[in-house]
Amino acid sequence: GFRATFRWPLANVRVTWEWGAQRSLNGDLQRPHYGLDLGAPIGTPVYAPGEGKVVLAQAGMHFEGGMVAIDHGQGLITNYLHMSHIDAQVGQIVHAGDKIGEVGKEGRANGPHLCWRMRWRGRQLDPSILVNPQPEIQ
Repeated sequence: GFRATFRWPLANVRVTWEWGAQRSLNGDLQRPHYGLDLGAPIGTPVYAPGEGKVVLAQAGMHFEGGMVAIDHGQGLITNYLHMSHIDAQVGQIVHAGDKIGEVGKEGRANGPHLCWRMRWRGRQLDPSILVNPQPEIQ
């Protein structure tokens, strides 16, 4: 799956918080945001961006809310956080465009959005590097 062309996990992409942005809490700098936040209404379908095996599909996590993780092979794993509903199941093979869940504001979230994350062999990466074109931050 890691060699295939990836697509955005939402049909309409609106980037609301960029990957790697530094956060501040009460004036103290926090660690960078290692997700790309995509704003969308609750219930908006979330799609697999590429082929892979679902390795985590868990609702009700404290920080992440509803979360799905897809292993695309060669150490490339993508994560989808704050979902209100999960359609994917652990062990399921998904293909680009398969619905894996729905946008929510579960866990530690300020409003409805999808936090899209990517790790490759333990390193945090910006998931937008795999898709084109990259939209402007709104």
